[in-house]
Amino acid sequence: YPAVFGLLYLKEKRYKEAIGLVLCGIVLFFAPFSLFGGYQGFRLWLKNVLDTMGRSDLRRIQYIKGVTRFIFDIIFKTDMPSITSLIPFVFLFIMIVLAWISVSQFREMFFLCAIMTFFPTNAYRYTLCYLAIPLIILLSGNLQDKISILYTTVITLYGLLFLFRCFGVRLLLLG
Repeated sequence: YPAVFGLLYLKEKRYKEAIGLVLCGIVLFFAPFSLFGGYQGFRLWLKNVLDTMGRSDLRRIQYIKGVTRFIFDIIFKTDMPSITSLIPFVFLFIMIVLAWISVSQFREMFFLCAIMTFFPTNAYRYTLCYLAIPLIILLSGNLQDKISILYTTVITLYGLLFLFRCFGVRLLLLG
C-alpha cells in the first residue's frame, strides 16, 4: 500500500526521497522475516497470501475483479475468466494515469486510494478506510459545486454498503 503513495513522490519529481522510501520499504518489509524463519518464513507468508487470494469469494463487490465477475454473471450468465483477469490491470493503469494527470488533490488521492481499495483481491472491508483520505480532503475544501457534493455522496454510499455484511444483514442483490 505505501508503494502507491510513492507515486506521489515521482509525480512531484522528488526522486531522492522516492529512492530512500523504496530502500526503507524493502528493509522494513523483509527485516521481520529474519526473525521468523528467514527465506522459508517469507515463502510461507507468500504462499498464505496467494492461497487467500485464491479462496476469496470471486463475486465480492469490494474489489474490481469481483465487481467485473458480478456484472458479467448478471449480464452474460458467465464470469468470462480471461476478461475478468485482465480488467483489474486495466483499472490499475487507468487509475495511475488519472492520478498522474489530476490537478486536484482530492482526485489524485481518490485515484491512488482506489488502487489500494479495489485492486487487491485479498483485500477486505478494512481497505475502505483508505477512502476516508480523499473524503477528508474533499470535506475540508469547498463543497459549493455540485460535482463535489456528488463525489461526497458516492464515496459515502459506497462505504455504507459494506455495513450490511459487517452486521450480518445480507442484501438480496448480493446474496
